[in-house]
Amino acid sequence: MSELRNNQLVLTQDELNLILANEVPESEVFVDYAGKKRTFKYYYCPCAGGFLLCAREFKQQGKGYEFEVFSGIHSGCREHPKKLIGELRAKIRKRLSVQYLDKGMTCGYSFNHKTVKGQVAYQGVVIDGVFIDGNDFAEMMDAYEGFYFELKFKELDEEN
Repeated sequence: MSELRNNQLVLTQDELNLILANEVPESEVFVDYAGKKRTFKYYYCPCAGGFLLCAREFKQQGKGYEFEVFSGIHSGCREHPKKLIGELRAKIRKRLSVQYLDKGMTCGYSFNHKTVKGQVAYQGVVIDGVFIDGNDFAEMMDAYEGFYFELKFKELDEEN
């Protein structure tokens, strides 16, 4: 049963799961910079002080895009899932609207911007929803030999 703590309504995990199950679709299709349809599956999980609402691109093979937003549990929680799904959709649309890779003339990929956004993955990175292994990524960076660079790591829910 919900309880009031510090003038804030705190929901039980079962109550929260019920609200999220009714407000968050199982999956959704978005269109990327090239007009390609990409399907994302939504899921949520409890964590310290709240929960994560996540969207992971559904692919038959390999790793694709992944996004998440964090929510603390508070009194506005009954409307909050709609706000959260809106924030998550905005993140997805923003990232899908920009292309960071070009298909290489001879092999692989090359960067088409001096700024690249992606996600660190096991033994590589995911950029534009494409897994690039660490060796190929290093080769792509060779084109910028002598350039200054800044490397910044963020949690998925901190992405902007």
